[in-house]
Amino acid sequence: MEHTVINSSLSVPIQIIYNEKYKTDQKFHVHIYQAKAVSENDANKEYPATVGIASDATIIIVDDDHAGAFSFASEVFKVTENIGTFNLKVYRTRGARGNVNIPYKITEGTAKLKIDMEAATSGTLHFKDGVTSMDIPIKIINDDKYEKTKDFFVFLGVPIWQNSNQKDENEADGKPVLGAHVRAKIIVTEDHEFKQN
Repeated sequence: MEHTVINSSLSVPIQIIYNEKYKTDQKFHVHIYQAKAVSENDANKEYPATVGIASDATIIIVDDDHAGAFSFASEVFKVTENIGTFNLKVYRTRGARGNVNIPYKITEGTAKLKIDMEAATSGTLHFKDGVTSMDIPIKIINDDKYEKTKDFFVFLGVPIWQNSNQKDENEADGKPVLGAHVRAKIIVTEDHEFKQN
């Protein structure tokens, strides 16, 4: 790669070959070495040049034919009591192929159902083909009384195909799976703590 003084950055074009057959994530590396600076007008005239610290790059090819990995963005969420409805988002990453059902359940902690929150104790999210996120709506009850911080939990169950004839699509390795965060702790904080003086 030749780099002139006109450009502050250049790109290395790499063609990724699409394969319809499901594969696990694949990766390769790009290494920059032996930097050489040459005058644009005189090829024999060289300038000092070195390779920086970030001289290696790892490129990971994620197979988007996968049905996806389902997860919360984090293990802990903090909301104020006056938020109204809290929409807990479930993300679908590493692919979004096919129609998938993912069950969930809500359990009490120090926060109690019908006193501090309103929601079905269990339910199922129906992810259509190509959909990468959905919400679990949870109503937070504001009783206008000062209370200590309370919490409750939401758990994701094992995702399954919506239709039985999807099971053999792109081999068993392409089936929907759970991601990193399958339990979410929601902390409800008294809204008076957030009022500005």
